[in-house]
Amino acid sequence: MADRSAKNLQKRFKKLKSKANIIYLTPHINKLMYYVYLLKNNKVGTTYIGYTSDLKRRLREHVAKSPDLVYYEAFKSEKDARRRERMLKQGQTVRRLKERLIDSLN
Repeated sequence: MADRSAKNLQKRFKKLKSKANIIYLTPHINKLMYYVYLLKNNKVGTTYIGYTSDLKRRLREHVAKSPDLVYYEAFKSEKDARRRERMLKQGQTVRRLKERLIDSLN
């Protein structure tokens, strides 16, 4: 009987160990980051808020408008980045952020 319980414990340990390995390896599979960014167009004086998974590519796409990257935040989750972008685009939050950025640049 002790033999049987020892084998059951070994089987359970192997299952737990394999599950732990899967859990341990999972975060390393998705190395993709998402960015929320704020650009300022100096020619026109407008600001643009957006999100992307490739910030360098997105800045190259905006080059024709000669923007300056003023601010960005990095997120592991696309959902979090989209939520933050929406929050920044709402009146009070973006106004306060712009005021803080303007104060820090002066």
